[in-house]
Amino acid sequence: MPGPAYQISSGKRNKIDLAAPPGKSLAKIAPRADPSSLKNPLKRITVKWNIFLSACCLLLLGLNVALVWQNLSLKAQLSQPPLDTEASPGAHVSDLRGFDVQGKPVSITYQGDTRKVLLFVFSPTCSFCAENWPNWWRIFSELDRNAVQPAAVDVTATVTPEFINQHQMTGMPVLAQVDPKAVVEYHFHLTPQTILVSADGKVEKVWSGVLSAANMAEIQTLIRHPVVK
Repeated sequence: MPGPAYQISSGKRNKIDLAAPPGKSLAKIAPRADPSSLKNPLKRITVKWNIFLSACCLLLLGLNVALVWQNLSLKAQLSQPPLDTEASPGAHVSDLRGFDVQGKPVSITYQGDTRKVLLFVFSPTCSFCAENWPNWWRIFSELDRNAVQPAAVDVTATVTPEFINQHQMTGMPVLAQVDPKAVVEYHFHLTPQTILVSADGKVEKVWSGVLSAANMAEIQTLIRHPVVK
């Protein structure tokens, strides 16, 4: 039979009978830790992580919404020609000066000529220009040279005599090199561009890109009738 064991309490020795009931071990009757005391800290940690992850998800959602809105705004801006890439209708421009493919001076002057000026702005390597050439050829063939003076402008200074012949521009001034001041004033940045200038040097209309059927009809109307402001 096991001997007595003691615990110290208030300076006295108290005898404790540790004899186990028949058929039971001491381990089974030993006091057990409360399971809730172990689970509560884990629950608190889990809740904190859930709150943290939820906050991160909300932040990412907000960033995604902002990015979608920004992309939509950028697409809307890109669908229109950027600012300062077109001459403004109503703006007065100076005489257009430059050099032809042979290096000879070329000048398109206003005031001294009663005709309007129709400018065809292109680049020999522009794919959209290649798509637009049939539209320009139609205008070339139907243009009344007594009312409108055509002129072509190469913005890259790479045009060749062969290109001019192949693209039916032999009957008009072709500026292979343009005065840098004119590039700024006329906003020669986009190709293809079709620009109509009145006889007194005022920009009437600018068409950027490949001409549509509606654009062609509008050009035909404007070159036959004066613009009323």
